[in-house]
Amino acid sequence: GIFSNETTTIAGSTISGNSAGQSGGGVFNRNGLTVIRHSTITANEAIPGAGGGAASFGDAADTRTEVAGSIISGNVNSDVAFVYYTSGSNTFQSNGYNLIGTGDAVPAFTNNDQTGVTQPRLGPLAANGGPTLTHAVLVGSPALDRGDPAAVAGAGGVPEFDQRGDPYVRVFN
Repeated sequence: GIFSNETTTIAGSTISGNSAGQSGGGVFNRNGLTVIRHSTITANEAIPGAGGGAASFGDAADTRTEVAGSIISGNVNSDVAFVYYTSGSNTFQSNGYNLIGTGDAVPAFTNNDQTGVTQPRLGPLAANGGPTLTHAVLVGSPALDRGDPAAVAGAGGVPEFDQRGDPYVRVFN
């Protein structure tokens, strides 16, 4: 899906249906800073234990993958994974309110996150309004009503609208 080896921000995006012969089917951070905000990463694939959703490969100081208000679940062969690292040089950082599936990076997600969610209850990639394809959050999804209760659309880094644009507000009720 996305390979990054410098500073990359992924915001309000859907990354779905990608595969990698090695690591990071959805997102592969190699020795950089990758920030994932308000995004859905699902239905991607990598080799076992190598982050079908997001992988972080760090052999340089300060490799970091930050995740906020996102879904990284429902990928094949783990959702979040460290591919290679030396002590302290490669981290996942939770910035809160994520829904995360499986993988060896799951212990990093402790900031009002839901972890171990292997069935995020998302619809298929489809035209759900707006100019891009998305995965609808289905009735009974653990993602429903689990965002930051203090979030205000259009303020504090929270987008006014979701990925589909106007009139699909980011914060609803």
